[in-house]
Amino acid sequence: MIISKTPYRISLVGGGTDLPEFFENYDDGGAVISFPINKYIYICINNLFEGNGYFLKYSNIERVNSIDLIKHKIIREVFKKYGIEKVELDSIGDLPSGTGMGSSSAFTVGLLNSIKKYIDMRESSQSALAKEACEIEVDLLREPIGFQDQYGCALGGIKKILFNKKRDISIENINLKKSSIQRLNQNTILFYIGNKRSASKILKKQGKDTLKKEETMRSLIQMKNLTDQLADEITINIDSVGDYLHQNWLLKRTLTKGITSDTIDEIYRVGRENGAIGGKLLGAGAGGSMLFYCPIEKQKSLIKSLYKLKHIDFKIDEKGTSVVKI
Repeated sequence: MIISKTPYRISLVGGGTDLPEFFENYDDGGAVISFPINKYIYICINNLFEGNGYFLKYSNIERVNSIDLIKHKIIREVFKKYGIEKVELDSIGDLPSGTGMGSSSAFTVGLLNSIKKYIDMRESSQSALAKEACEIEVDLLREPIGFQDQYGCALGGIKKILFNKKRDISIENINLKKSSIQRLNQNTILFYIGNKRSASKILKKQGKDTLKKEETMRSLIQMKNLTDQLADEITINIDSVGDYLHQNWLLKRTLTKGITSDTIDEIYRVGRENGAIGGKLLGAGAGGSMLFYCPIEKQKSLIKSLYKLKHIDFKIDEKGTSVVKI
């Protein structure tokens, strides 16, 4: 039995610049500042005890005899690639899908990590797992998504992820003092909004707008610049995160129709009026989770004002994806 453990991720600034429609058409490329959190998706793979085919348990249950009959696209393509037969797969997550924290890519990275151990392949680096997850989701399955989630979930710690025209992705670790990491953990607060939405639909529209609308391209360039600036300033002044989140959100909500709504705008307004310096909606838009940067001494007021939303307690994960049981 193989069990992999892969974290969900939170991005602070730069989301949207990881879409190829942007970074393949902008000389300076795209960049995102991201970190994984201590909420995980677990992928368990074991030999099927009896019979043939596949027994798959995720948000749905599948019991099929042929690999071509597997409905879950990611599982089907990964199993095909590695010739997986006669297995049972279980997926359990600390968070539901649609939270805006990269659950689909966390699943792909974790599945690849489990499969490689299951067939006794040479161990892949976390970056290699992220790259392969991108190839499966973007190149093979043609999902209209970006390239940040796979790396955000695979690698531990706070990092700046850079995307260039040739789709070469590089990682710069952001090394903070322990006191700064502690303060970042204390002052970031997360609420689950719900309202599950199709991220692919929003991102597909955003990709088209990036190519056609000058306003969208200008906003994304400004978001890339914010990422570069925060990567420098965060090591000096951790509280600058709040202001950068606010600036990033003001830009993100202009990228394409459907990212925000009256409900989301009201949540953000209430958050800012009750101690939050800044915040942003996580994920493509329309729903998911809202992240705020709020000094810890003001968080009681913030939580009370948003009592209808589920508060998710989290800390930054330093390890990234791993195999926890063999």
